[in-house]
Amino acid sequence: MGNYHTKLGYPVPVFDLEEGGLFVGGESVSFQKWETINFASGSTSSEVKDLGEAFHAVGLFIPENFTGSTMEFSAGLDGDNVGNLQDSSALVSYPIVGRAVSLETAIFYPWRYIQLKSSNAQRSAVEVKVRLTTI
Repeated sequence: MGNYHTKLGYPVPVFDLEEGGLFVGGESVSFQKWETINFASGSTSSEVKDLGEAFHAVGLFIPENFTGSTMEFSAGLDGDNVGNLQDSSALVSYPIVGRAVSLETAIFYPWRYIQLKSSNAQRSAVEVKVRLTTI
């Protein structure tokens, strides 16, 4: 049926969120996508990633060549001013025991810019995939 979404019970065209998104009958249609966050070889911190105006991080997919047992995060208002991300009591940290990591949406929701921080320096360049959603 082409590029259509049937969440509302009938086919409606799906538009790129970057061009305004889609609202039908007061109900929004969720958009999801994967983006890449890069670590340079020898680094413990990734690049700062701009997630976009309406997207929020909900998950990570960690490649096999990632070296580190924990992942911490920085977040900020722009790409030049990020700081350690914390919840109400401590730095946000996830143990890396598998390759698929679900993120707590409420913690990451406010932040457009994020940076990943590994507990160990990367032996080679690493591309971590981040799952983004609009809702």
